[in-house]
Amino acid sequence: MRVVDDVVRKAMRDLPREQRKHIGDVIRKSSLEGLRWMRTLAPSDTGELKAGMHVKFEASDNGVTASVEAAKEDKASQIKAMSIEGGRKNSTGRGTTDGYHFVSRTRSLLGAKHAGRINRAIKKATKEAGWK
Repeated sequence: MRVVDDVVRKAMRDLPREQRKHIGDVIRKSSLEGLRWMRTLAPSDTGELKAGMHVKFEASDNGVTASVEAAKEDKASQIKAMSIEGGRKNSTGRGTTDGYHFVSRTRSLLGAKHAGRINRAIKKATKEAGWK
């Protein structure tokens, strides 16, 4: 979830640390749940794809950003994950495959749940801070 309003962003930065922790905990919980869903939905032939899945957390002045990565950082792993997710056409002469869509399924299963968690955490934080 991205907050684009500068006033809301500034208000979130002005929250005390204890209240910001509620929001950070929700981001962490949803990211780890997304990782579990992706590992569950991904195909398993050798287990290499599932082993390469990980959560990447980045802290910036705007807050914490988390993303669930489907493969390791190297180019070969990224290409493999993309071809499994989206399928492969016959442009390489190696045949075609249908996409497995484990990333998009995870996103659709977790999207609304994550948004609700974030909303509840923001409401709880503002209430505890005495803003509401």
